[in-house]
Amino acid sequence: MVGLARQLSGETMAEERRNAVLVLGAGTSGPGTVAGVLSILGMHAPTLEHGSAPWVAELHERLLARANIAVDDARPEAWFDAGRMSTQDQNRERVERWLDTVLTDEVDEIVIEDAGLPWFLDLWAGAASRLDVDVAHVLTVSPPSHVISAGRDDRSPLGQAISWLNLMLHTERATRGGRRMAIRQADLVEDWTVPIYALGEQWGLRSVVEANARDLRAVHDYLDQAPRPGPTGELRLPEPAQTLVQSTAAALDRLAEGTDDEQLHRELDDLRVAFIELYEQAAEIADSSVRAAERRLRRAKDRFEKERRELARDRDQGGLAGRLAVRRGGRSWRRRPA
Repeated sequence: MVGLARQLSGETMAEERRNAVLVLGAGTSGPGTVAGVLSILGMHAPTLEHGSAPWVAELHERLLARANIAVDDARPEAWFDAGRMSTQDQNRERVERWLDTVLTDEVDEIVIEDAGLPWFLDLWAGAASRLDVDVAHVLTVSPPSHVISAGRDDRSPLGQAISWLNLMLHTERATRGGRRMAIRQADLVEDWTVPIYALGEQWGLRSVVEANARDLRAVHDYLDQAPRPGPTGELRLPEPAQTLVQSTAAALDRLAEGTDDEQLHRELDDLRVAFIELYEQAAEIADSSVRAAERRLRRAKDRFEKERRELARDRDQGGLAGRLAVRRGGRSWRRRPA
């Protein structure tokens, strides 16, 4: 009886735990699909609700703008700028208030997915810790060729590849040591029950382990309609970027297979260091182009300031306004009062 009581007490305590699952990854297809599946199974997904205020996306956009970071930023140092945003008390308190509002007596499991989320994991972890909410990370893994598009007009495949390396290598490092699971998008499409139930059982997510037959059918219907990744193509990138992308993809693939040991961590650390060195070398090569762009910007600012001063002087002296208010014959063309 004592053993049974302890078991029931432990089950009750486990049931009372509140969970926040953060879905991460490059692109929108993989993370969005995982979040969609968890939502259908019963997890509250505020970032996927239609018609609701996009609070999470707006928060991330605002913080990224303040830190001068693009959501697909390729600069390794951008993570330090994002980190400064995460350590500010007012930002943590804002996330804490939002979490406390979303997690109610009726809602104790939520899933969050947003493109800007990987930049602010420390921010969410700090807010969740103060509310005694358990955080878990799902890292979606897709072949780089599914994320990097040759048809984009704003970024070259090489530029997209560098952004992919920056995001995946630093996100992997940021989630290391905590509750995390890597899921390949291909495994999700082939048989979603295997990876999803694995994370549900590992983290004690009742929405997953207690899903009924109707929920399962709904997920199957959802995945049948969801966009499916095309065939894996071959990226053609200059060296050493080509080797870096291939090696990183292979390491993340092993992470999705369940390998999460020190040997793999060292390999990923070496890849991250190699990426940072490559980026720094590229920045040194492009230094003259950067300086030229800075000079153009300074000249544009100088022209703007000169025109602003001239307009202010004309306004103060009444010159421009007076000249516009007087017709050729010397009479004002202002309309007489009625």
